[in-house]
Parts: sequence; C-alpha cells; structure tokens
Amino acid sequence: MATALWSATLTTDAQGKVNATFKAPDSLTRYRVMAVAAKDADRFGSGESKFVVNKPLMVDPVVPRFAHLGDEILIKGIVHNTTPHDGNVELELTLDDNAILITEQRPFALVGVRNRITMNASRSERRPITLKAGETVAVAFPVRFVKTGTTTWKWQVRTTTWAPGAPALSDAVESKFEVNSPIPALREVQYFELTSASGSQNLLQRINPQLLESEGDLNLSFSQSRLYEARDALDQTLHYPYGCVEQTSSATLPWLALSRYEAMFPDLLQKAKANDAISKGVRRLLAMQTDSGGLSYWPGGDTPVYWGSAYGAFVLMKAKEWGVPVPQDSLDKLTDYLSKGLREFDLAASTENEKLTDAAMGLYVLAKAGKTEPAYATLLFQRREKLPETARLYLALSMCLNNAAPRQIAELVKAPAKRTPQHRYWAAPELAHPLRLLVATHLGMKAEAQAAATELLRTRTGRGDWGTTFGNAGACLP
Repeated sequence: MATALWSATLTTDAQGKVNATFKAPDSLTRYRVMAVAAKDADRFGSGESKFVVNKPLMVDPVVPRFAHLGDEILIKGIVHNTTPHDGNVELELTLDDNAILITEQRPFALVGVRNRITMNASRSERRPITLKAGETVAVAFPVRFVKTGTTTWKWQVRTTTWAPGAPALSDAVESKFEVNSPIPALREVQYFELTSASGSQNLLQRINPQLLESEGDLNLSFSQSRLYEARDALDQTLHYPYGCVEQTSSATLPWLALSRYEAMFPDLLQKAKANDAISKGVRRLLAMQTDSGGLSYWPGGDTPVYWGSAYGAFVLMKAKEWGVPVPQDSLDKLTDYLSKGLREFDLAASTENEKLTDAAMGLYVLAKAGKTEPAYATLLFQRREKLPETARLYLALSMCLNNAAPRQIAELVKAPAKRTPQHRYWAAPELAHPLRLLVATHLGMKAEAQAAATELLRTRTGRGDWGTTFGNAGACLP
C-alpha cells in the first residue's frame, strides 16, 4: 500500500498540537500513523497510532492483473457492509467490448450463474444481495475475453431495501487491466519508396503471409525524408527498460542527435522533455564513474569498462555541447583514463579485435575532446590491414578531427572484402555503415556516402530497427 501522507515540515502550536489533512485512499485497509518530533538540537520524540479507512457500503473488485484472449474465468466483487444495519443491495458490473459475461453453464461457475439479470448483449449484469450488519459477501461473475487491449470495467453497488431511517448508500469503482494475445504477437515493418513509377506496386506483396491471414492493426505512415526510417530504431532505443553504461548512453544519444526533428517524431522526441532526458542520462553516467576516472558497467560499480567509458565520454561531451551541465573535472578524469588505457593495450602487437576496436574508439573520443594521441593513431594506421572494419572507421573519424590527409583517411573507408567476426553481439556489425557514412560525408565522397546509407537501411531487422540499442543509436548519428 502506498504512503497516504508524508510531511516533514509540520509545526506544532503553543500546546504542542499539529493538524494535517489529506484525501483518504479508496481502499478498505488499516493505516499506521508515525510521528517524529524535533526541537533544537537535542529534543526529540516519537509516537505511533493507527486508523481504518472504509466506507459504509463498499465494493472491492477481485480481477486478474492481466488476461489472454479466449480465457474464461470467474471474477468476483467483494461487497462490504460496515454499518449496523441489515438490508438488500444490488451489485452491477458493466464490461467493455473486450469481454462478455458467460450465460451458459460452466463447471467453474456453478455459484455464479444463479439469480442473474444480464443486459446490454451480455456486457452488463445486476445481482441482488442480502447483507447483514457488518457482513462481507463475495459475488462471482463468469466472463470470457473476446478482444485484446486495455479492458475497463465499472462496478456499482447501491442499497435497495435498507433499515428504516438509515440513509441510502452507494459505491462505485473502476478496474482496468490488459488483455493480451495468448501467443507473442507477430510484428513486421516494411519501408517503401513511392515514385511515379512504383505507384501501382502492391505494397503488401513483401509482407509475411501469416500476418495478412490474422487479426491485427495495419499502420501506414508517409514522409518526404528518409530520416523517418529511423523511427522504429528510435522507439526501441528510447523505451528500452534497462540502464547499463551502453544502454544509458544509447538512450541519451538520440535526444542529442535528433531532437531538432521533433516535428518528424512528435510522439517520441518532445522538445519540452529533451533537457530533462539528457540531464537524467548525464546523472546516471556520472554515477558510474569510478576512482580511476573510467565508467563502470552499472551505477555504483568499481571496475571500469574501456569501451563503455569511451562511449559514455562521447555522450557526456555531446550533452555539454547541448548545454547540459557536465563537470569538467569528471570529463578530464574520464579522458585521462582513456589515454592511460591506450598505453596498456600493447597496440603494436595485439591481435585482439575487441581491444583494437576499443582503442580506435578511444582515439576518436579523445580527438573529439581535443586531446589527440597522434603516436597511437599513427601506430594503428600502420597496422590498418590488421584492424577490424569498425576499428578502421573509428580511426578514420579521429583522423578527420585531426585534419589528416584525405588520401590516408580514404584508405580506411573502403569496405573489406571479408568482414571480421564480431563476438560482441550487442556491438552491432551494422554500426560500420553509419560510421562509413560519416567519414564519406566529411571527405565529400558522395557515391560512397550514398552506398553506405543504402546499405545501412538494407540491414534493418523485420522490426524496422538494427537489433540492439547500440546499433540503433549509432544509426541515428548521420
């Protein structure tokens, strides 16, 4: 049960008394009152009491937290009479379109099918009840769920014949929960380019036939910008429920990269929420900073993660550019950690793809912070044929920021004939496409940029995103 009242600033009168008012919760339960008093620096006291919240006549629904389409269950309305009177009352239940009352006999509903008055196409029912003073009675209703979605039911109880001289009583309450499909719903996203030449194309031809043969919703959206094709990736990233260093960085990055496109994504990127969302991400990332300066995987951790520190540092710098306060001391400690890590990687001899990619990512972030490491950039460039594709592109981005020779950068942009296997599934091999797009755009390589954009969009999953929060956030960068 939630706290009904919390107040830390009440002041007593001259007699030591204090008053506080609040709206009592709509529930039949006992509450505990705890009071702690303080005066000056050394006078304290406490007290405790309790009280019961109820109504003279009350209905308390007993419904499931969720249900599945096709389920048949017995739900109950608990009617409480807390008065000293006997009498008759009427309980009415009204369902919405997601469920109907079962009127046929069921083995599980032997009690619930007697004395029934069913109305409104089996979606409303009234039940007469005789109550004694102080009595509680459970009334059962057999129901079947016929549609998915949020279902809302109304319960009403009122006296019909009551003790002489006693006031008429009533109560009403609403219950709400989700009705889901008994199996996971299939979902598919397809994007099409509509032109005068493709105007007669059957857009359903590429859709999974299983979807077309079942019940569900079909949503059509149109846009004149290809940026709209990032919508599903944006939705998945912003609403992902967890918050490690990668997920926090990935959920913050779209606000920094795309918030000026609010008109295109009004239900996802509201301008009024941007500052709060970015500030929340910054606070969570700073809560991951360890004594070494690097960022741990989760808030409060004490072991830094290099790639997560580089990614988080990139987001923190972008947030500071946005205008959100980020302590410079925290950024300096973070970039010092990244610089120190480069010296511990043994980059001249290492053949570990993850370590080489992390180092290249660190070089890019350090270059963005204005703390270039030209010796390590040169070392990796000399070993470019041994670098994984993503490492080559991070290195190319760092060289763009350092104004390296375009001819050297262009060597790193070429797609390899054979891609290096990626052991970090969340790191999304598709990330190479937006990185290549950024580098090609910087160099004015229009054909390569167009090819990278086409390949990026081609590698989406059937859900319309790039499979992971890291891949989705990276795709938003260009």
